[in-house]
Amino acid sequence: MAALARARGFEVHGLSNEEMTDEFRLRAGRAGFQIRQADVEIDSFPWADDEFEVVICSELIEHMCRDPFHVLGEIFRVLKPGGALILTTPNLARVPLLWELLRGRSYMPPMDGPLDESFPLNPNYKHSREYTASEIEYLLCRQDHEPYRFVRERALHSDCWDPTFRDAARVLKHPIAGWNACLAWLVQFLFPGGRSCLMFRVR
Repeated sequence: MAALARARGFEVHGLSNEEMTDEFRLRAGRAGFQIRQADVEIDSFPWADDEFEVVICSELIEHMCRDPFHVLGEIFRVLKPGGALILTTPNLARVPLLWELLRGRSYMPPMDGPLDESFPLNPNYKHSREYTASEIEYLLCRQDHEPYRFVRERALHSDCWDPTFRDAARVLKHPIAGWNACLAWLVQFLFPGGRSCLMFRVR
């Protein structure tokens, strides 16, 4: 995403929790941007106040195990007045997850799978907490935990990870998988709140 934004002419800066390999740094440099390293849950971001017009926080907040308020406060600090934060995260109320729970099944990695997949040692590779739309709106716009408060511009339930109509149309070739996809597509079409991904744009 950063490389695409740079290719469109934007000045891009990145921040990563993890140590980056020389190869990764080289690839970022070739794409025209630099990635700095910091623990985003406890460190101050390595930029001045009011520095950016847009911050993208995509598929990150669900991996945080310490303090999402700190991260959002730092984003608020480095955004220019009127700047936009675009945040995406999985929807805890998505239909496939609710369907598994109603059937008495877990949506977590299977217990009989490889140990490192069921219990990842690196917390960055698993979701510490997923959120509903109202919880994300609270974190962004209604919290009284930290001295920041965003103003919501748009909140979308995206179907970017959901079965498409084309998937549902495979019912004739693969009856069980097809009907499951057809049902999921229909429910998510009728009830957008059950789609897979939350997308918020705030200022």
